[in-house]
This record gives sequence, C-alpha cells and structure tokens, in this order.
Amino acid sequence: MLGYVARLIRHLYETKTRRGRDPPVALITPWIIPLDKVEFRTELVRGLHAQYQNDFQRIYEQEVRPHDARLENALWITTPLSRQDLYELLKGAVSRTIWLYTIPGRGSKTATSLKQYPSIHEIPVLIYDPLFLRETPMADVLNALNDLLNTSTYLYRLDDKVFYALVPDILKFLRERFVSTTDFDALTNLEKLVNMQSFKPGGKIK
Repeated sequence: MLGYVARLIRHLYETKTRRGRDPPVALITPWIIPLDKVEFRTELVRGLHAQYQNDFQRIYEQEVRPHDARLENALWITTPLSRQDLYELLKGAVSRTIWLYTIPGRGSKTATSLKQYPSIHEIPVLIYDPLFLRETPMADVLNALNDLLNTSTYLYRLDDKVFYALVPDILKFLRERFVSTTDFDALTNLEKLVNMQSFKPGGKIK
C-alpha cells in the first residue's frame, strides 16, 4: 500500500513537472489513481485468481475507460470547464471509484461482499475534492451515478450498495438491445436464446 501510494505521488509530480502546472485538486481521492495506465490497474488486481483479473480488466475496458480520457485531461486543462463537461467528468470519477471499491468483494452479491461496496449516499463523499469540485452540487454526483446505472451493463445496485457485478443483469442486458422491451418480452427473447435440449430431464444445463 505504501509503495503504491508512493508511485502514485511520484506519477503526479512527474506529470506536474512535464506540464508545468499543478493539478487542480486538494486531495488524493480514489479517482485520482490513473487507471488508464495499465501498471496502476494491474497492481490493484494482483493476487486475485486469473479469471477475476481478466473479468475486472474487461469491466474496466467496457465501463470505465470510456470516461477516463475526459477525466484525466480535465486534471491538467487550463481552460474553465462548463457544467456539462464537469458532469461528464463526474461519471469518470464515479466509475473509477466504484471499480476500485468492487475489487475486495470481487463483484459478488453475497452479504459478506456487499459490506465491501460503497452505498449510494457515500459516493459524493468518496469523490469529493474541495478544490476540483468546490462548485459542483452533490446532486449532480447522484444524477451521474443514476445515468451510469441506467446505461452500464455491469454496474449493479443491491440493498443501496453499488458495485460492478462480474455477471450482468440479464434483463438489463437484453433491454439494451430491445429498448422498449417489458420483463415478459425480455424473458421471451431469453428463452429463444436458450437451447431447449439443455432442459431434458437429467441433461446437463449448458
């Protein structure tokens, strides 16, 4: 942990020297970790089973990376950000933070794992920075989180906890492809995808 934090601080100072300015942040929050750099990402999942590592890397690529570039650039940009730009950056801060907090529980939905994940109402506190987000209403953070929950395949809410589940919600997954579908429609489409031979008595479910 100390070694990791030391590398993070060194990275911030090296970037500061290269760009000739300080980042507009006052705190080292979870989202300040440059997850776009593979060395910082792989170190966080080191020690997990290989399949878990692959799962977390896949979720990062699909769910977090799309917001990463905007967030990383905003840390060093010199021009003022519009409120809409800042709102998009919040998605990056939120997705990075939840991805990081999911790792100890490995994306499981068990009661023990749920204790590891942040609650929805903790997210504004976890990402808050008194310098970078001083003019950002915390309601914007919750709205950004809701947008992510509505559009992400793996982001999951359970008992007021939010985390990246390794297995996506199948109904949500189908709704992304059938935008106006109902629960009945989604289950009907799911049945079409399943090989009925898998359900023969005594047969192995594929």
